[in-house]
Amino acid sequence: RKAGKERAPDAVLLTFRDLTQQRRVEQMRADFVANASHELRTPLASLSGFIETLLGPARNDAAARERFLGIMGAQARRMSRQIDDLLSLSRIELTAHVRPETPMEVGSLMGHVCETLGPLARERGVELEVSREGGPFMVLGDRDELIRLFENLVENALKYGATGKRVEVTLSAESEGKGEVVAIAVRDFGPGITAEDLPRLTERFYR
Repeated sequence: RKAGKERAPDAVLLTFRDLTQQRRVEQMRADFVANASHELRTPLASLSGFIETLLGPARNDAAARERFLGIMGAQARRMSRQIDDLLSLSRIELTAHVRPETPMEVGSLMGHVCETLGPLARERGVELEVSREGGPFMVLGDRDELIRLFENLVENALKYGATGKRVEVTLSAESEGKGEVVAIAVRDFGPGITAEDLPRLTERFYR
């Protein structure tokens, strides 16, 4: 352009690229590394300590060797479960904003979960009761993730509320507007959660 004769261009070409998914994947990878490091540090330290003991002071102690190997096996299985949990969490976070489209009958899924956890309930002397009000209980969801959700709720109730000797699972369906709302409640009768702990329940590493 010559001085004094500048003018606006006749047309402008703009190109947009959505990087939301790419940024989400990058953040997920960073979170996964941080989570894995946090979760695996303790069992790895435990395994290293037992290995050093077996190579040193307990080298010729058969009884100690058997006991330590049992503990080491349990720690290895714990790490395997933690890796599975972290991978599952990463998959869930990756699809957190993807609306499920598959109709599922959650009454049968909850029944399956309670049947699977029946041995744990009997082992802990807990009566596991399931009641249904209405039905069928249809929702849009992912079968595996729903089962995982129900397993977490019921298993936690059996583990941490066992002193109450009873866990109640209730399914109900109510009409709301043009649709239907499905409500699922898992209640134990144990000691409950202290008031100071309640605000921290959603923290990833808080137990």
